[in-house]
Order: sequence, then C-alpha cells, then structure tokens
Amino acid sequence: MKKRALLIIGGLIVVGGLVFGGLMLFRERLDYAGASNYVTEMLGAEEVVREFLETEVDEDVNEALLGDFEGAAGRLVEYYKSLGASSALKDEAVRGKHDALQGIPEKLVEMASVGRWLVEFMKAMDESGYVDAVAKVEESAPNDWAKSMAQEMRDYAAEAVGFKEKYGSGRADDYNEMTKEYGEVLVRGEELAGKYARVNLTEVIGIGEDEVEVWFEGLRELKGILEEKR
Repeated sequence: MKKRALLIIGGLIVVGGLVFGGLMLFRERLDYAGASNYVTEMLGAEEVVREFLETEVDEDVNEALLGDFEGAAGRLVEYYKSLGASSALKDEAVRGKHDALQGIPEKLVEMASVGRWLVEFMKAMDESGYVDAVAKVEESAPNDWAKSMAQEMRDYAAEAVGFKEKYGSGRADDYNEMTKEYGEVLVRGEELAGKYARVNLTEVIGIGEDEVEVWFEGLRELKGILEEKR
C-alpha cells in the first residue's frame, strides 16, 4: 500500500507539473501582435510630424497644425511607453530595436511645448504689448532655450522702459548722451528681432529632420520584425 501510495503521489506530481508547465508556456507567449499595433499607431503620426518639422514658427504659424503636432507627439510618448511594457520585449531582437528608438518622442514633445510657448508669447504681445507679454510668459518657459530668450527679452524691456522714463519728457541735459542711448536701444532691439523673428524649432531642440526620418525608418523595421514573429 505504501508503494502504491507513493506511485499515486508521484503520478499526481507528474500530471500537476505538466499542467503548470502548460500554463507557464501560455503566460509566456509574447504579445507580438499587440506590440505591432503600438508601432502602427506610432507610424500614424509620421505625416503630421513631418509637416510640422517643415514649418517655421512665426506670426503666421498654423495653430491647427501646432495642435495636431502636440497631439501626435504626446501619443508617440504614450505608445512608446506601452511598447516598452509589452511582453514582446522579452525577445532580444525586438528589445534591441526598441531601445535604439529612445529619446525622439520626448524631444518632439519638448518641441511642441516650445512651439506653443512661442505662439502664446506672440498672442500676448498683440494683446498687451511687449513689456507685459514678457512678464506674462517668462515663468512658463518650457526649456533652457525659452528661459534664455525670456531673460533677454526681459532685459531689453527693462532697458527700453528705463530709456522712456529717463527721456520721456523729450528733455535731456545732454542730447548727445540721449541720442547715444537711443541708438543703443535700437541696436539691441534689432539684434533681438534678428535672433528671434523666425524660429526653427529643430535647431532649438537640437534634433534634425534627418534624425526623425531615421527614427521612423527604425519603427518600420521594428514593425517588420514583429510581423514576422506573430
């Protein structure tokens, strides 16, 4: 009886092991299809991203396009995060391609933030004038470049206001000095106008159109890998 009991227990262990092993295999089945869907969604943003990268942000910026780009950049970040959490990344080839795609979505989100900030700055200037506009948007500057621009604008605003307060009456003890200071204010204004009149966001963020093109090409390669493994 003892021997028989041992045989029965042994059999149960074998059967249990087979069932458990089957469950583990089922659980470890990699979700290539789900990962492929994430990549497809990311590729769907390519047209909007490309179109925006060909646009300079100035007073004639297309706000509808900016809004589309903001949405596309945000979705790229979210889908990339979802892709990173997929079980498909347990596959070495998939993980390698995924890891090589890091960084670009976040840079595009930063680009969208700076673009929006510039548009809000231009609106504020139209609504309340230069000095008030600088004060309004300075605290919301989204990155170091925007902060530097806001500080330069603030310094210039203070310089211009100081000149106006000093010579606003049109009278001066030394007209030569007044003329000199006036010229300096004008030159400084022209320098800022030349620097910020038209802003290429790819230069501001430090990302080239060619990098984005390579990134989307990498997505297509990843899509191919995932489709092969489905």
